[in-house]
Amino acid sequence: MTWQSMQRHWLIRYFFYSFLSSYFVPNVRHRFRLLSAGSVLSVLVWIIASLGFGYYVQNFASFNVMYGSIGAVIVLLLYIYLLVAVLLFGAEVNAVIELHEPRIRYQALS
Repeated sequence: MTWQSMQRHWLIRYFFYSFLSSYFVPNVRHRFRLLSAGSVLSVLVWIIASLGFGYYVQNFASFNVMYGSIGAVIVLLLYIYLLVAVLLFGAEVNAVIELHEPRIRYQALS
């Protein structure tokens, strides 16, 4: 298994998880769409944020010098925080798009 194929698998998984969370987590009935704008935007922002974070960790951050072995845990938690923020951004984009669609009325699930 090559590195490019592993990256594609992670990309597909993240898109799938982003789609599932934006469809099933809100307590609202809405129309099923496989490609939602929030999921696609979330994956694109995730790729850019991951590249930027990787560049930051390689060139600027010196967590191992300052914190020792717990520096890896700090970096991991910071990366998870970044991913969750990107996922919430995509969900917010989906919510705004659905809010401004005039032809469909959404009902809360009970």
